[in-house]
Amino acid sequence: MEAPTVLIVDDQIDNLHVLGELLRPHYRVIVATSGARALKLAAEQPPPDLLLLDVNMPEMDGFQVLQKLQDDASTRAIPVVFLTARDAAVDEEQGLTLGAVRGSVNLPELSAGPLRSASRLVHLLHDQPGVMSRLN
Repeated sequence: MEAPTVLIVDDQIDNLHVLGELLRPHYRVIVATSGARALKLAAEQPPPDLLLLDVNMPEMDGFQVLQKLQDDASTRAIPVVFLTARDAAVDEEQGLTLGAVRGSVNLPELSAGPLRSASRLVHLLHDQPGVMSRLN
């Protein structure tokens, strides 16, 4: 059985590298550095099982990407979790309003050491309604 696919979207290459390293032991990881590329990858078949989406990106922010995903019947069912370095409460509220399964994961919280970060991120992902069924 093939590992579930997680699409990580962030314009910061360092974030993609760190998150990719944390998730690769558990999932098949694909990455995008822009909202436009994320939308293309999300529309491919089979779609990713989960999308980790940066809020702050140039050209198209994470909220705009999520809105476009929600507007398209072929990508609407992909669970989305926002990644942010900003005020998580504000981003979480807006993300949940738009349809994210978890409003946000604060990136600085994940930088408390690789082993702790990996287990925390995997736990966060598996603890979300709608994500668990896609990742098992």
